[in-house]
Amino acid sequence: MKSIIRKAEADWKGNLREGHGLVTTDSGALSKQPFSFNKRVDQGDLAQTNPEELIAAAISSCFSMALSKTIQDDDVIPQQLLVTASVTAEFGDGLKITTLQLEVEGMVGDYSQEQLEKAVATTRKNCPVYLLLEPGFKSIEVTTRLRN
Repeated sequence: MKSIIRKAEADWKGNLREGHGLVTTDSGALSKQPFSFNKRVDQGDLAQTNPEELIAAAISSCFSMALSKTIQDDDVIPQQLLVTASVTAEFGDGLKITTLQLEVEGMVGDYSQEQLEKAVATTRKNCPVYLLLEPGFKSIEVTTRLRN
């Protein structure tokens, strides 16, 4: 069985409130990208990232690839799939990641809205990142829109 390993490294300095870090991925897609707790909770510097944003990037990119495969299995090649993920974190008894909203918009040739919705439902059952994260969310909302 073939396996893949992908790595990322976070280099943190300082305490939680005033500290800051740099995150780097082996691919170089992120190279010493700044992140901080302040960015995470106060929006802060838009040039910084945070874990919720990285989770949103992971799910939107994986879901779009998995959806492409689902549609391809119907012998159709999508012209474009735009998947927007919004991850919400809430304060209460600590910081908790609570909700995921996925907005799926597709340009898919002769597909109907119903066919696209069915493909999205199938993809929810086989997208590896979605399946990994699904149990951790309090709620997930998925909207689907066919665009011609």
